[in-house]
Amino acid sequence: MAILILSADSLLLIPGSSVDPNEEVLESIDEDYKEVECKEDKPFDTCPTIPISKDKFEEWCKPWHVALIVKVLDKRVHWRFMEQRLNKNWVKKNKINVIDMDPNYFLVHFTDEEDYNHALMEGP
Repeated sequence: MAILILSADSLLLIPGSSVDPNEEVLESIDEDYKEVECKEDKPFDTCPTIPISKDKFEEWCKPWHVALIVKVLDKRVHWRFMEQRLNKNWVKKNKINVIDMDPNYFLVHFTDEEDYNHALMEGP
């Protein structure tokens, strides 16, 4: 036989418990779950500004200078198929990396700028 010991607080959480919670217990529970009020006068900024130097910004953007976002029309294709097909049709020197994004969108990152220019200007 197992013995289960419950505290008065835990009985508040059990549906159909016979304990009638007093007002003090309910107030203490309410205090725990109150939303924290913002004391700042400014509203919440959903698009904050992050100050960085131009050099740092260019360093962060450098990997994306030779990347394209590709959308496939009328078909759903797997990223591996897309990578194989683009390596065959677009790439002349090195290779590409394909990242699957939303359905039918792919981020294609080129390792060679000449391959990137070939894909961008001469296209599929």
